[in-house]
Amino acid sequence: MLGNKPTLLITSRYRNWENVAPTLSLNIFTEQETEELIKKSLNLGEDIPHERIKELHQLLQGLPLALQQALAYIKLRRNTDTSFSFHHYIELYKEKTKELLNFNFVNYSNDPYLETVFTTWLITLCKIKTDPIGDDAIEILNIMAYLDPDNIASKKFYHLNAINRRSNLYDLDTIMHLLSSYSMINPKEQKSKYTIHRLVQQVIRINLEQNQPKFKEIVEKTQLLLWHWHFAFKKDEESVFHYLHFLLYMSEHKDLIPSLLYGHPEKAFFDNLALQNLKYCHYFIDLAYFKFSTKKFLTFLGDAVAYFIKL
Repeated sequence: MLGNKPTLLITSRYRNWENVAPTLSLNIFTEQETEELIKKSLNLGEDIPHERIKELHQLLQGLPLALQQALAYIKLRRNTDTSFSFHHYIELYKEKTKELLNFNFVNYSNDPYLETVFTTWLITLCKIKTDPIGDDAIEILNIMAYLDPDNIASKKFYHLNAINRRSNLYDLDTIMHLLSSYSMINPKEQKSKYTIHRLVQQVIRINLEQNQPKFKEIVEKTQLLLWHWHFAFKKDEESVFHYLHFLLYMSEHKDLIPSLLYGHPEKAFFDNLALQNLKYCHYFIDLAYFKFSTKKFLTFLGDAVAYFIKL
């Protein structure tokens, strides 16, 4: 509270807030902060290889998300291999970086940390694949990349059993524990609810979209899952928000998946608004504003207005 006026603090990677609210930029970690985080996370004393910490800090650009993923990986590897060191992780990171030399990240985002998170994510993904439930965990992680990142309930993925016609059911508790242990997702205070970082979602989508058959498979499963949620969790606002995020991502791929939602994700949404609260319309448009460039947003808004007038 400032005087008698309530104050709202918003954290966001979106930078253009000048005409909305006062802004305060948060810097990446300093080398000292990185060292303190490593000591605390790995329970290390003063005898610590400073040169390795400095190198890891420079490689990960002091980005807290990348450091969190790297430390989670090192900690879990040390549980089964006590000889695994910073040097081993740094070598893994450099190997993955070489694999990405020909990948043009500028085509996807001008975020300077995208490549860093992509690299740490790839290292972790390779490790998760070796787990007995690794394939199931990665499938669920891929679907999460197209959902509302702030409120994901694990129980809703139970419907994948029906979609995939599985006789052996998904072990959702173990899957969520595996993903959260590697900092791919983060548990909330509410039981069985999770969040996923938007930058992690982005690197998952970028990776998936390089493999069109796999991308289409995940999109179709996500759509079927959302339909199951619609019938199983009627009047559930959480499911509606997941649906809106999914539709927004699909609006960028109408040319790749022409059969999906009749090729018009915006129309599918606005056609359903007749039976929904209009606040979802505002939420959907706000999502587009933060996601798209100005030119792309104005095109999207024109389509949205045209569909909205027809309601």
